[in-house]
Amino acid sequence: MIKVRSTLPEFVHNIIISDSDYFDIEPGGIGNRIFKYYLDKKIISINFERETTKILQFNLDKYNDDIFMDELKRREFQTISDFIRSLFINYVNNLRTTREKIIFQDIFSPIENAINFGKQISIKYHGKVRRVDPYFIKAYEQEGRSYLFCYCYKCQDYRNYKISDIKIVYQHVQNRIERDSEYLENVLNNFDPFLSYSNKVKVSFTEEGLRLYKRTPMNRPKLLEKKDDQYLFECDNKLALVYFPQLY
Repeated sequence: MIKVRSTLPEFVHNIIISDSDYFDIEPGGIGNRIFKYYLDKKIISINFERETTKILQFNLDKYNDDIFMDELKRREFQTISDFIRSLFINYVNNLRTTREKIIFQDIFSPIENAINFGKQISIKYHGKVRRVDPYFIKAYEQEGRSYLFCYCYKCQDYRNYKISDIKIVYQHVQNRIERDSEYLENVLNNFDPFLSYSNKVKVSFTEEGLRLYKRTPMNRPKLLEKKDDQYLFECDNKLALVYFPQLY
């Protein structure tokens, strides 16, 4: 297999390593997925300063190995390093949620197809196969991740499944069941990964807890009402167990 190597601007290298850690994929895995994604897309060649650079190298997988040199010639890049560098620069010139769609296109595409055609799917999630009715995919900007909102037959309830943790998608011939459209619309418009919509939690803060609350925006539940020292949040119990203990 071909080992490709490229000199990258330091900020590009740092984003690749950060995404590798965040999405739990080796940098080489990201490189192979980026190459496949851009096969039918325009790649902008970008010059860069060589003052602060880092080297990234990885092996092409079998599919990419077979077509890489032909693609290099078709694109008319002078060197492999120039080609790989341009791929990575085009990739990092996107928000993290868009970069997620690039590296997980094999998961996004069949789910989006099933949603568009109203079909049931089965997914492999955390090692278990689940049959679901998929309704929408929603990017949660606070995390830089996307979630599949669906009805899970195994759980007999609505669930959000993290796209980056879905390994396999199978589409079924059966149509999905069209459930409460008003509820689905409200979940979409008030989205959070914990499905907090319509769930309420009442909280009393200590003085120190209130100070920490004001300084801790990540996963902060939506505040519905404040009366004296009582705070009413729209918050699922799972989110409450994640968010509030860190304030005490």
